[in-house]
Amino acid sequence: MPPSNLPDTKVPSHTTQYLATLAVCTGALSMGATLGYSSPAGPRMMANSTSDDLTVTLSQFNWVSSSPSLGGVAGGLMAGVGVDFVGRKGVILVFSPVFFLGWLMIALARDVAMLLAGRLACGLAAGAVSIAVPTFVGEIASPDIRGLLGSVFQVMITTGILSVYVLGAAIPSWRILAGVFAGLPVLTFVAVLFLKESPLYLVSKGKEDEAAASLRFFRGKDYDASDELQVLKESLEESRQRKASAKDLLKPHNLKPFLIVLGVFLLTQFSGITAILSYMSSIFQESGSNLPDDVSSSIIAAVMVAVTLFSSALVDKAGRKALLVTSAATMAIAFNMLGQYFAGKESNRAWVDNAAWVPLACLVVFVSAFSVGFGPIPWLLLGELFSPEVKGVAVSLVQVINWSTAFLTTLIFAPLQTSLGDSGMYLLFSGLCALALVFSAFLVPETKGKTLQEIAAHFGGSPVAGSSQGRRTEG
Repeated sequence: MPPSNLPDTKVPSHTTQYLATLAVCTGALSMGATLGYSSPAGPRMMANSTSDDLTVTLSQFNWVSSSPSLGGVAGGLMAGVGVDFVGRKGVILVFSPVFFLGWLMIALARDVAMLLAGRLACGLAAGAVSIAVPTFVGEIASPDIRGLLGSVFQVMITTGILSVYVLGAAIPSWRILAGVFAGLPVLTFVAVLFLKESPLYLVSKGKEDEAAASLRFFRGKDYDASDELQVLKESLEESRQRKASAKDLLKPHNLKPFLIVLGVFLLTQFSGITAILSYMSSIFQESGSNLPDDVSSSIIAAVMVAVTLFSSALVDKAGRKALLVTSAATMAIAFNMLGQYFAGKESNRAWVDNAAWVPLACLVVFVSAFSVGFGPIPWLLLGELFSPEVKGVAVSLVQVINWSTAFLTTLIFAPLQTSLGDSGMYLLFSGLCALALVFSAFLVPETKGKTLQEIAAHFGGSPVAGSSQGRRTEG
């Protein structure tokens, strides 16, 4: 028996994994800031100010607010190829300067075209980050903390939204605000530069010595990487043998989970979350809230961060389906109440004068419900429901459609608001959330506590399609 003071070479250290996850997830901060930037910046861009020679019309701003999602489509596609070509770390290093240039173009924009180009560049980088960062984190994380580290990405996105709302309230210029966030991708680049590449990527390139060094880097210098390295090699070989094309998605055991995951992502966007985050300040301006719109927006974002921090603990206790159903039902109620408030406001009903707190309360409830269910769980299902041989194709398609839908919902938000009125628009979103409730209750399977093989068998797939190790799904 070895002396007790010697390190256990089979037990990984977690410190470097925590630090590495925080480092790469600074890219998620930039992504969140990109999603939330138009909320504080929009009213100032559209204001007729003598201090700025660039004024944006409402129709132009609709494109400014939605264009990052359009860039996200291209960024996701490029990163889907790039993570296997230049590596997970490589993609983050390549797109960090793109983020920097995007923010810089926004800060220095001389016309709307340059402003749009900057927003598209930020969206391009955000789309790449949404692929590369979760992939990197999932591949460097020890199984015992994979669920925890995986939740950091969503937490950092909401923290990025909060930071842009808070700084937007303090910084009067949308140009200076963009300039401040140009510093974030510089931090990401420098921090990630000192990390090792994903061990799975290195194994895929035949660099086994470098993969072993990477494992020791993330697990501790005394860690015996031989067993884990062998598992990676076997997993990679199995994946290569089972690799499939887009046509294989049409097989029933692949098509059904694909349609379920796609449906969940579409309904996530149809809930209006991306548009709400982009137009948050304008919503509060129109609502007649007693609080300044920047303060109200910051409260909403702070609630999102807090709820997201604690929601990961609920996934394995309550289950995926239960949280989706509860999330959708609560969002539907919140939007219905908001629609009723605006209907009363449009009809000049007396009770509205004493109910200026309603919009803030409704949106706090909405984002809380979203952060518990439809925020994190679609990404979890993305990893659980697909068989390994079609996962790459399926994830890429879902991401493209997800970003495209985010673009469309954000682009049409203001025209929809004009044509239906505030009350009609929120009642429409309430109905779509009710549809998400029905979809989740009757079509989404419960995967809590099931092995990946059991999930694959549920859809009629091969019992080994889920995993060669038969591990239980993690939250």
